[in-house]
Amino acid sequence: MQGALGRREQVILLLNRRGFATYLQCPACGDVRDCPHCAIALTVHQTPPAFRCHYCGHEETIPTACRMCGKEVQRMRGLGTQQLEHFVVRRFPAASIARMDLDTTSSKWAHHRILERMAQGKLDILLGTQMIAKGLDFPNVTVVGVVDADTGLHLPDFRAAERTFQLVAQVAGRAGGPRGDACTCRPGRRTTTPYAPPRPTRFPSSPRSRSRCVPRRIRRIRRTSAWRVSWRRTKWRHEHRKWRRVWRHGCDA
Repeated sequence: MQGALGRREQVILLLNRRGFATYLQCPACGDVRDCPHCAIALTVHQTPPAFRCHYCGHEETIPTACRMCGKEVQRMRGLGTQQLEHFVVRRFPAASIARMDLDTTSSKWAHHRILERMAQGKLDILLGTQMIAKGLDFPNVTVVGVVDADTGLHLPDFRAAERTFQLVAQVAGRAGGPRGDACTCRPGRRTTTPYAPPRPTRFPSSPRSRSRCVPRRIRRIRRTSAWRVSWRRTKWRHEHRKWRRVWRHGCDA
């Protein structure tokens, strides 16, 4: 990133989790504040400071002490786009930085204004959630980074690896592009920062690695019971719709 900024090039950072921290936990009793409507942990936001539920929109003020034991010191767990922006601003104070997520694009034309500044070269670093991974074409972007790239792999879904790979592959395609009207392409660099050691089966970035790991991944999925249940459910729905159309046609006749 330092080298790209020194060459007056642009950088894109992807972190598919908005907010400042994933949740707030008391280190003494382990209590975590949950949403009273959705029964999930409330996300910590700092702009403006509040607890916020990303499902129903419920908001609460951030408490100064634990509601269970009264301990004043509480720890933030996890990383969000607001915290990433905080660290990037401290690391590169001279760079022009913009964050694009649901919090910054809720107003009218906010999404368009951020992308227009990026296209005009007024931004050096653009960071955000998955909305910056699809459909963007900025020729001056040469560095793309994916922060906490393997968090999506551990979701309770047998398609988690495929969806994570799809997102990583989409944002990786933003790096590198043509030099104006010339036929030459600007070289790009892609970087992922997973917790676990990276393996080709997790993040296949080249066509050669994709051709090796995709058939292997398909065979592994077909051995799982979750895939068979999903396939049977899809087949049952198709058969049900077909016989329902036949039944309606017979009744109309």
